[in-house]
Amino acid sequence: MTLRRDACDSKTFADLTLTVRDSGPATVVELSGEFDAYTAYELRRYLALYPSHRFVHVVMDLRRLGFIDSAGIAVIVALSKQATGRAGTLRLVIPESHLLVKLRRMGLIKLWPIHADVESAVAAAERAQRESQRPGPAFSRSIVQ
Repeated sequence: MTLRRDACDSKTFADLTLTVRDSGPATVVELSGEFDAYTAYELRRYLALYPSHRFVHVVMDLRRLGFIDSAGIAVIVALSKQATGRAGTLRLVIPESHLLVKLRRMGLIKLWPIHADVESAVAAAERAQRESQRPGPAFSRSIVQ
């Protein structure tokens, strides 16, 4: 089974609720609850049902996440690699919380832009998409050979 590109989808895995929706060029992945080893495994399996091109510009809304362990962070890293491998971006929406402190301590905060709300993250993704579609500089042959 493959999930449609335009679907707004919600699914619960034990103590974690996932909502996936489109917003402009970005796919917003909202997580709420507990993101631990069990839910990370289930989430990874579920996200694999989506076409991979859906995760080019990703906004992860983690404002309602109560807990995350290393398995959950590994899923975020995997989504980030998938996005950047397609010339995309991963942006995090995180309040000042234990999660932000944890990412700072791990040195991961430097990997992703952090936003206060989904709207600003989506606007940044739109700018990134426009910039990636601009033609590059024209190259001419050198007359010196």
